[in-house]
Amino acid sequence: MKTIVWMLLAGLVLPMAGCSGNAALNGKWLGSVTEKGKSTQVSLVLRTQGDNVAGTFTILEGTGDTATGTSFTIVNARCSNSKLEFIVPISGRLDADAVFFELLVKNRRLEGIGRKMRQGSSNLPAVFVKQK
Repeated sequence: MKTIVWMLLAGLVLPMAGCSGNAALNGKWLGSVTEKGKSTQVSLVLRTQGDNVAGTFTILEGTGDTATGTSFTIVNARCSNSKLEFIVPISGRLDADAVFFELLVKNRRLEGIGRKMRQGSSNLPAVFVKQK
């Protein structure tokens, strides 16, 4: 009987780990994305409602291609199993220049990679830290 109770409790608690209860993602995250050895300072503002994740991605330091202060609405955002995924449509469309992010949720940090949707694009290391 104890085994059944523990299995039921585990079934209720384990789904709450990681991204379930997405409220912890809400807020401003500051970070950097590295491409070809150059780090670009960015911010990510996330809003969650239930399982839905929405937000904006802003360039804080110009990269030459994109002006400082340019913001993009993230699309196709989802969070599951301690992994946050979303796309930043740099041109305003989901095309080869859009950047797909796959980040692990670790306490007050998001760590992982971005990658342009262009075939053969290299990984862009990304780290974000939640602001108070």
